[in-house]
Amino acid sequence: MKTIRTVKGKIKRSIGGVRHALAPLRPSLLVEWVKLWHSYPVLSWIRGAEHFREGDYRSAVTDYQRGLDRFANHPAAECARLDYSYCLYRIGDVKSAAHELSKLVSADTQLRDVYLLLTRLQLICGHSLAAATTMQKCRRLFPRDLQCELAYCWSVMLARAPLSAMEQMKIRLRAMQNECALTDPNAILIDTALAYYEIRFGDAEYGEELLSRALATGSAPFEAILLRAELWLEQGRVLQAREQLQRAVKIMPSDPRPAMLLAQSYLLSGPDHEPRFAIQLATEACNKSGWDHPDCLATLVDAYEEAGDSDSAVILSARLRVLTSARQLTLESFENVGRQLQQLRHVKIHSA
Repeated sequence: MKTIRTVKGKIKRSIGGVRHALAPLRPSLLVEWVKLWHSYPVLSWIRGAEHFREGDYRSAVTDYQRGLDRFANHPAAECARLDYSYCLYRIGDVKSAAHELSKLVSADTQLRDVYLLLTRLQLICGHSLAAATTMQKCRRLFPRDLQCELAYCWSVMLARAPLSAMEQMKIRLRAMQNECALTDPNAILIDTALAYYEIRFGDAEYGEELLSRALATGSAPFEAILLRAELWLEQGRVLQAREQLQRAVKIMPSDPRPAMLLAQSYLLSGPDHEPRFAIQLATEACNKSGWDHPDCLATLVDAYEEAGDSDSAVILSARLRVLTSARQLTLESFENVGRQLQQLRHVKIHSA
């Protein structure tokens, strides 16, 4: 039987072996660890957490990985893998981060932040339907959680899902809007999501009103700034659009869409037509998305064609066709899940 004394003895022996590595660690961390996890401390994870707090994500990645290799079944392993994934994301390794989070989702983790972070990474990579599937599972675990609901709505809208799913988004968003007080900090997030829906799929005039209201607060979310820039680009207001996109880059430097839209702004006909500069920006967007985002890749293909580099355009077009085919398969899978859920609801209603 383990006692506090026995655990302390193990900690003491562990410290003796790596005393030089523990110099920057606070002794109280070891005590806190035992109280929280009722298990031996994994020193590399403690060091990783310290690096995490300091913003040294590369060092944190090394420490978290070392601990996960040795203690994959430790009680704290889930939380360590989540932190490890976030650090991978912060150093730009989006695919590895998503892969680690997918392991946790497959194991039916109860950590809400795992689903939210995986969804963010899937959207960065252009896997919008996969993100919607992730959030479907999350919403079953955390019903009526506002962040989960909004993440699901964005995933479905960005995926341009079937009309039936889009109609559900409108109903869901308007219900959240009605339930949320205007003074609630979440109101601006709901308005932004609803603005996107209305502008792209519904009442554009009402959507513009909501978007203007969100932007007028002075603390507009990233998606509101990006949507305004996208609309201005469509209207030919290139300079204003670029100003907003530069602002978006500062808020969310890991998201590939601002760089992609900036690239598109240099492909428009006019005095600022600069295909070579567009190639640089579109390449940056593709790098951020792990070369998986179809829209980023399509923009890069257009840039190479505009620059007269047909060979590069042909090579990238082949990659784009593969991504498009994969998206179609995911869309069919998403539609099947939607039909199964509808059938299940129908059965429940009639059996009640």
